[in-house]
Amino acid sequence: MAAARLYNRAGDLYLAEGENPTALARYGHAIDVYMQAGQYDSAIAVCRKILRLVPNVVRTRCTLAWLCIGKGFLDIAREEVAAYVEAAKRAGHPMLAAQQLRLMARYVGHREFREFLARHLLELGDRDGAARVQALEDEVSQEISWNPIVFAALLTPEELRRAAQQGVDLQAPRRDDAIDRFMIQPD
Repeated sequence: MAAARLYNRAGDLYLAEGENPTALARYGHAIDVYMQAGQYDSAIAVCRKILRLVPNVVRTRCTLAWLCIGKGFLDIAREEVAAYVEAAKRAGHPMLAAQQLRLMARYVGHREFREFLARHLLELGDRDGAARVQALEDEVSQEISWNPIVFAALLTPEELRRAAQQGVDLQAPRRDDAIDRFMIQPD
């Protein structure tokens, strides 16, 4: 995990120099490397560090929510999802957040958590998404593998935008050993 530690340290150095966008990019690389290596606690630690230093970042809030879901910390995930939704609204990205919440609902088998997601979808103006989430059966696995968590957390805003523009319904790869990211090809 030397690469992740180096990215994390580089983020610290760029942040100290006041180069926040570059610092956030380096921290993001550290999180991605940790997640791909299955070191989720380390990824969570970097997310929390970023949010202490730069609280308005949207993608990190989403990643942290996904990681909490993956760890089974649904009470904490509720807080993180709520913070993510607020940050996405402030940044003018409610539809990107709605895409992520619809994806979360597919992989969380707890009806109460899905109802919580549906309420936030309504808050984001996604009535159809909220209705689809509320209609989900309880057949969603209570145990979620890390494959969809890593897939969803690694999605970039650009990938989400392209999926929305093309009307693509995002889904994680089906094989647990395939962490390859879904990439929508540009037109």
